[in-house]
Amino acid sequence: MSVLQGIRDGEGNTPLHLCAGNLDLRIDTTTSSNGGGGEEEKVEIDHLGVLREIVSSTTGDSKPWTAQNSEGDTPLHMLVSSPLCTVESNKSSREPSPTNEVKEKLAKEAITLALSTPEGVEACLLQERTGGTPLHIALASGAHDCVIEALLSASPASARIEDSRGMLPLHWAGAFGKANYSMVKKLVEEYPKALISCTVDGDIPLHLAVSNALLEEDSVGGGRSWEGDNSTRVDKVSDCCLSLWIVCVILDIIRLKQIYFHLLNT
Repeated sequence: MSVLQGIRDGEGNTPLHLCAGNLDLRIDTTTSSNGGGGEEEKVEIDHLGVLREIVSSTTGDSKPWTAQNSEGDTPLHMLVSSPLCTVESNKSSREPSPTNEVKEKLAKEAITLALSTPEGVEACLLQERTGGTPLHIALASGAHDCVIEALLSASPASARIEDSRGMLPLHWAGAFGKANYSMVKKLVEEYPKALISCTVDGDIPLHLAVSNALLEEDSVGGGRSWEGDNSTRVDKVSDCCLSLWIVCVILDIIRLKQIYFHLLNT
């Protein structure tokens, strides 16, 4: 197995890359022959069995978690954006559901396994082609809270790393709008200066959060006419945009409050 770990495909992916990136929740069924009714029975699946096997077979000085493919992605980048480690994408994706609860439990086990080795922690600081760390990618992909928390806990310095556009993880949280209040708060607590840090285009995270919220509203509402019920607008703005706003209120950053109201009224 250790020899196979070093083999790469045409895009520079190792077996660990492919395993980590394709983790997902599967429920297999089989047809029971008892009673002749052909009833389906659930089959227990070890979702992380292959991942454990690959990690446990690592020997010598090999560092499978820090291996980067042609795009600069490590297996950790791919793990945090895998179907297993991300919340299902639907309008109520952050609402508790049996599926998401099971996925989050497995995601926590997977990220703990990845970060249990020194090279796993080292991978937290590695950047892919656009400069994104695994934390950037997790925020963009809508990773489970436990995944984001684990990355921050293992490598607090990752909250301070900028991508090629000068965007910190907090900028990505605002731009993609998939982080909830508690995750935004953790990012700010780890690096408060991020709230007023500007990208190469001069944007602070709140600029991107408001812009993202308004773009989503336009796509859902068909423009800014907002005839009738305004609940769609409120719902959209109340995600990461308001998370950043609440943090600003708590920290009493007056300048950011003014920016928020100015952008919402333009």
